[in-house]
Amino acid sequence: MSKQSLSILLAVLFITGSAAYVSYHFFTTEQTPTELIAVLRAVPKQLQEFKLIDQNRNSFTLGHLKNANTLLFFGYTSCPDICPTTLTILNQLYNQLNKSKPSESYNIVFVSVDPQRDTTEKLSEYMNYFNQDFLAVTGTKTEIDQFARQFGAGYVIDGDVSGDNYLVSHTSSIFLINSQQKFIASFSPPHHAEIIASQLQLIEKL
Repeated sequence: MSKQSLSILLAVLFITGSAAYVSYHFFTTEQTPTELIAVLRAVPKQLQEFKLIDQNRNSFTLGHLKNANTLLFFGYTSCPDICPTTLTILNQLYNQLNKSKPSESYNIVFVSVDPQRDTTEKLSEYMNYFNQDFLAVTGTKTEIDQFARQFGAGYVIDGDVSGDNYLVSHTSSIFLINSQQKFIASFSPPHHAEIIASQLQLIEKL
């Protein structure tokens, strides 16, 4: 990764992290469990309308986040390590949640930040490798950027995009959206299915 790209990504992550820290430090109440202090947003953020497309070429909009909780992750299919590792953990978490509380509905959504290479066909193959129930979504760069900004999710494309041999540095947090279409929590790496499952149980009790 070039020094300039690294500097940009670090700046994005610093601003996001600083805002989160201020929010947690000044607004978290005594009722918030210790395990959720660095996870739960002090003030849920109502998501705004967006327009993307899933791996089946169906429209994916704000309405699809209604009536179910959603765990959402930004990445790209050519990612060498973070994305396959995180999706494997999300698959473990998904199976664990369905086994322990089958009545609770959780959707898993993978958002590609590499629309140049990640076609709907490629996203479909990628999701089938991890879990056919997972959704993968993409769009134009403008549409992806507008959606990513709602989570403070930064990414930087590093290398010559005219070819296929470039990397994308991206936010590696998992974001939680509740059934009211509000962004309420984020889980920072390193991720562990058992820990996230436990945190989700605490969030459900609030």
